[in-house]
Amino acid sequence: MHVIRLRGPWELAIEAAASDASRRVPASQRITVPCNPGELLGADFAGQVRLIRPFNTPTNLDPHERVYLVLEGLPPAAVLALNGAALPCPADCDPARVDITAGLALHNRLEVTLELPGGSLGEVRLEIG
Repeated sequence: MHVIRLRGPWELAIEAAASDASRRVPASQRITVPCNPGELLGADFAGQVRLIRPFNTPTNLDPHERVYLVLEGLPPAAVLALNGAALPCPADCDPARVDITAGLALHNRLEVTLELPGGSLGEVRLEIG
């Protein structure tokens, strides 16, 4: 199995803020994962944040090979999307593992929406096999 880690750069964007704390932080910033956005935005931040990571489709895939998105420490309320299409969010297992082969394009955009406080994200990787 071949592994590609999606550590960074990611974009952290504030989607919806339920607190005035959002006025004190930039609308978006670059981060790496694993991360806890609550630590970056402050303990008094409440709302939704979106973590965005572009990546290209792995090259030299054989027809029988599958590409899996693997996310560690994914909170149950997380929402996943690949290229604008919702992905199933298997929150009952850690790490969460989703076959994304059919949804891949040449250039891809992965989005993970988290609810703060309490949302964090562990390692994110592609597993090819």
